[in-house]
Amino acid sequence: MGTAVAIAGSLIFAGSCVINRVIKDIHFSIVLFYHTIIGTSASLVVVGIYSLCTKQSFLSYNATQWGLMLLGGFFDFITVAANIVAYQNDNSAFISLVGYIQVPITFLADYLIFHQVLNWVQLLCASIIFATTITVSCVKYRQTV
Repeated sequence: MGTAVAIAGSLIFAGSCVINRVIKDIHFSIVLFYHTIIGTSASLVVVGIYSLCTKQSFLSYNATQWGLMLLGGFFDFITVAANIVAYQNDNSAFISLVGYIQVPITFLADYLIFHQVLNWVQLLCASIIFATTITVSCVKYRQTV
């Protein structure tokens, strides 16, 4: 289930990236505003359905959970804003490749926070992604100098 959702999310995210590239003449704050309005509206529907189906309040969380949700929401906001600006100012292929740097960083966080040890395949893939990102970035930088 998690893999299918991740693949679907990646496809939808790719569509969003291309759209942000197409509408590069619109200031990123306006685009971000509409991302927020649509995301909030969709979230309210999902939370409402969840609350009705489970008979749980979507407000019944402890202070730590609230803090982490707010911090996560802030990080998401910054991530979306950064992606909009990045895709509006550079080509989609390059930005997408650089975005893969999140994979080894996430692996590192899993290790440091959750003590999840990576197997050799995960380490190899993370290394390839990291090396590819650095190489592509260096080539891109050399082309601009």
